[in-house]
Amino acid sequence: MIFGKKAFALAWGGIGLLLLVVTPAYRLWEARAWLDQIRLTEILLFVWMLPMLLLMALDQQRLIARPLKWQLWVLLCLGSVSAVLSPFSMWPWVELGTFVCLVGLCLVVFFAQQQDARVSGVIINAMFAVVVLLLTTCAASLAMVFSAKIELRPWILVAGFDNPRWLGQFQAISLPVLALLVVSLKTRARRTGAFLVLALWWSVAIIQGSRGVWVSMGATMLLFACFRPTRWWSVLQLQGVVVGAVLCALLLWVLVPLYDIPVGAVDLAKRVSSGSAGRFPMWAHALEGIIQSPLWGMGPMSFQATPGFPGHPHNALIQIAYEWGIPALCVLLASFFTLAVMTWRKCNDEALWADVSRSFRVTVLLASLLAAGIDAMVSGVIVMPYSQMWLAVVIGVLWFQLASSAPQVEVHGVVDRAAKGVFGVLVFVSATGLAALAGHQYEGLKSLDLRDVPGRESPRFWYQGSIQ
Repeated sequence: MIFGKKAFALAWGGIGLLLLVVTPAYRLWEARAWLDQIRLTEILLFVWMLPMLLLMALDQQRLIARPLKWQLWVLLCLGSVSAVLSPFSMWPWVELGTFVCLVGLCLVVFFAQQQDARVSGVIINAMFAVVVLLLTTCAASLAMVFSAKIELRPWILVAGFDNPRWLGQFQAISLPVLALLVVSLKTRARRTGAFLVLALWWSVAIIQGSRGVWVSMGATMLLFACFRPTRWWSVLQLQGVVVGAVLCALLLWVLVPLYDIPVGAVDLAKRVSSGSAGRFPMWAHALEGIIQSPLWGMGPMSFQATPGFPGHPHNALIQIAYEWGIPALCVLLASFFTLAVMTWRKCNDEALWADVSRSFRVTVLLASLLAAGIDAMVSGVIVMPYSQMWLAVVIGVLWFQLASSAPQVEVHGVVDRAAKGVFGVLVFVSATGLAALAGHQYEGLKSLDLRDVPGRESPRFWYQGSIQ
């Protein structure tokens, strides 16, 4: 068949990937805040993946190892109980539906790679394309600064993002992956170009002052430097840091004085030495809520209703314990521990490291997840839609790289088939429900300068407004 399962899955998934690539740099939804545009695109991607989800449901191969599968179901049950007991009627289910759709996206990425193993390389190249697009936006902003001689501020280099922290979240995910192209491209000219992109991306991370990127990447580089198979990655990233720092110095201390450009708040020392940006009071308040309701939490997305604080506590572990409860946090940590043990066993397999290209991919994807996880301790990595989508994609690619050498296991038994079907229904209901919510609230998602009532900015699901 010309339009068989494989061809349809690859074509349909390719369009979804293209949507993910162009989202941050181009306005797809006019007169809407940046975060709202990304959230709308995320919901569109969830709906777009439903046909691939149907193909996946009809497939006879098991996608999730049995321990992770049951942990996932327990986590969904705990989240549902927390949502039922929450004083908020709608928003806890919106959060739970988003989580279900993200798991579905992860499985769809895995399924697409089962159809063609080269999909993982396409996804990594797509991430590289996003970085190139954002660097082009940075270059255009700098050209405007030098041509109009306006004040140079770090906000100019957010590269299409609405907030430096949101850009920093994507940098924590993408910086580790860029190293793969530096060592895997065939010609020296291409490898040099890839390293230049890595160095430029580091220079943006340095000058825009996201401490979460610095800490997460520094810790990951230090950890990977302790193991011989992954030491190459730390060395390459260190080289990128050095070249990026030189480029920053060239911009700030040579080009800016030469062209007499006024400089705004580009004070890296102040950024490093500045305080917790209100995180300690948020964490203290969240800990009080955890003590008050340790079993079921306050309900998914309930921190959004806290007066006087942002929409999330800027710490993934505290957020899950506060909103979903301590048992849900323990199940989630158990899932990560199970995945870490499986990953460690695979990494100790000589067959993995015998395949150089696959070992390189596993290294950079592990580094990406580790850096994002560390950044999530001080930032909203698991909350912001663009970082959510890329985390799901990276997990799906890594899972395939670790499982591709194992024999395929077919689904047997009524329980396995029923669980697969029920989860497919949950993803379908969640995606269509989120789409209905977006359609219902679309007219109210005006950009700040077009709103009649200022309201309260508290970015979580949408950019503005706390839940009631």
